[in-house]
Parts: sequence; structure tokens; C-alpha cells
Amino acid sequence: MNKKIIFRSILGIVLVLSLTLLAYPDLVANWRECLAAPGCSCKLTLQVMQDTPALKTYIVESAWYFLTSHGDYQDFQALVEMTDINGVDSQGMKTILDSAIDNMEKARAVYANLKVAAADIPNDRAMIDRLRVFDYDGFQAKFGLLGPVYEKVKALLVKGDTAGLDDAVLANMDAILKQLYEVKTIVDGDRSPDIAILWRLNQTYFEAQLFGQYISEIIKANI
Repeated sequence: MNKKIIFRSILGIVLVLSLTLLAYPDLVANWRECLAAPGCSCKLTLQVMQDTPALKTYIVESAWYFLTSHGDYQDFQALVEMTDINGVDSQGMKTILDSAIDNMEKARAVYANLKVAAADIPNDRAMIDRLRVFDYDGFQAKFGLLGPVYEKVKALLVKGDTAGLDDAVLANMDAILKQLYEVKTIVDGDRSPDIAILWRLNQTYFEAQLFGQYISEIIKANI
């Protein structure tokens, strides 16, 4: 079990870092740094990669921890799914759940560092102005983006509320952690959590990930 987790984590960081630096990914708040002056309209070069701004470094690291935590939770659900056949693997559940919590705590801590660093950097006015007049409704209709999550992102970006955006990302992580801690209490008591609890946590993970993805999609469309 531990070897599986280690292997997936190594594979995950290679994938996320390679996508972020070389292929312009659309996951979990990438391009958030484009909201800060001097923006990110410059082309990707070896020099730019070498001089990666602190904000982007925080975003990449936080995104990796978030995605790894989400992967841990998917593994946890798979283990729960097999309890009717294999019985309750309490130790396996505890190990995977602890990893999911640890990675989400790290994701939150790193993003909190981003929020502190961003507070000292002025917004990129050109980017903020583009976001104010962006065709949000047309963009949503074109790609079929989910309304409730999309509207939250739109409400913040259309106002150029970067601090509110960061607060929302952190609040999403807090919501996940709260539910993870509740599941951990159950699992630590050597019990299998009720499926309804797992459904809600699964939804919270996906809504948080979609929130970050929609940030990425909208900002990238305005670069």
C-alpha cells in the first residue's frame, strides 16, 4: 500500500510540474499569478522557467498537493467499495486517509503563503480590466461549464477581487479538511463511514477542483 502511494505521488508531481511549465495546464488555479503585476504575457523560455515567480511556485506546489490528496481520497473510496467482498481493511483506510489529510493540509498551507505574498504585489491592471468586460456568459455556454461553481468564480473575477478569490480557494480546502477529519474520526474507531458522508466529501473535492479549473480557464482565455 505504501509503495503504491509513493509511486503515485512521484508520478503525480512529474505530471503536474511538466504540464504546468511546458503545456499550460488548466488545473487548480494555474495562471493565478497572471492577476499580479507585471502579468504573464511573456513567452515561456528557459530563462523564464529559471526565474519562476514566487506566486507561480506556490500555485504549482499547492496544486500538486491538492491533486495528490484527491487521488488519495479516490483510493480510499475504492477500498471502501471492496469492503462487501474483502471486509473492512481498517489499517489500509487509515493509511490512505491520513495521506489525503496530510496532502490537503500542505496544499492549504502553501496556498496561504501565496495569499500572504500576493498581498504585497499590485494587481496587473490590464488583466483586471480584461476580466471586467469578459463575455462570461458566452464562455460558459460555449464550454458547458457548471453554473453554481462558475457563478462563484465569475462574481470574483468580474470585480477583480483577487483577495476574495484566494479566500475562496482556502475556504474550499477548509471544507474538504473538515469533512476529512470527520471521516477520520469514524475510521480511527475501526468503523466504515456511511456512504452518504463519502458522497458529500466526494462532491466537495470535485467542486473545489472545478472552482480552481474555472479560474484557470477564464484567466488563460484573457492572456
